[in-house]
Amino acid sequence: MEKITGYGNFLYPNLGASSCQRHKLYKRFGFRCIISPQYYSKSLYLPLALHGYALDNGAFIHHKKGTQFDDSSYLEMVKKWGKGADFITIPDVVHNAVATIQLSYKWIPILRDLGFGHKLLFVWQDGMDYENLHQYICDGIGIFVGGSTTAKMEAIPKISWMCNHFGGWCHVGRVNTQNRVEYCIDYGCSSFDGSGWTQFPNTFTRIQNIENNRQIKLVEIPKNTSLLVSPQQRYKALNTTKEEVNSFWEKIQAVYTKGISLPKNPTKQEKTLLET
Repeated sequence: MEKITGYGNFLYPNLGASSCQRHKLYKRFGFRCIISPQYYSKSLYLPLALHGYALDNGAFIHHKKGTQFDDSSYLEMVKKWGKGADFITIPDVVHNAVATIQLSYKWIPILRDLGFGHKLLFVWQDGMDYENLHQYICDGIGIFVGGSTTAKMEAIPKISWMCNHFGGWCHVGRVNTQNRVEYCIDYGCSSFDGSGWTQFPNTFTRIQNIENNRQIKLVEIPKNTSLLVSPQQRYKALNTTKEEVNSFWEKIQAVYTKGISLPKNPTKQEKTLLET
């Protein structure tokens, strides 16, 4: 059976209708959270414990804002939440293959010394050849497929094959459309993330279409589960308990969310999804 794990933006712990609706959709479709140092906050521990999470390095956000990468905030987040994370993205330099490789030589030993060598992902950039990736994959490091959209789509088949062949994890960033999710599934990628799923809840109809068309459930765990952290591991890492997380989920379920986030002219499918 085809399976893949989806990640969306982190969710807030507040119990407003809009927030609770997103929590319900994440639960329904098995989505997990991906979070960057720029949004690191101890108050987010319950949503992360509830859904599961991965740690991004925040380099792309710094790139868009024109700011410098902050080593200290990245390290603080990794040290605090690394044990409960599915994977940790090694710092990279956006659109610079050579600098990304050089930077990885600095950070891999640091992250391994912290005990996270088994859950690291190296970020692929435009211009990297497959020999560049071979050294990481053979060293037990997975690949986060970044880069420009065109180059990324061309590279996914080969990168995913390499990861699967050597038992590594292949994650694809910025995946927000049905076609791209299905492309990732077709080529055996382990996981994907996109901000659109959180920003526009009606886009979960695309995940619904995939599940219906392919007779799969994204909520089911992919065949390569080496990186996915169990709820019990998350609770311990985030200093919470099963009882506290279950109580949080019960409060979310009790909030009335029918019709929240419906677009102006909703389709029948959007109405059905967001009005239940």
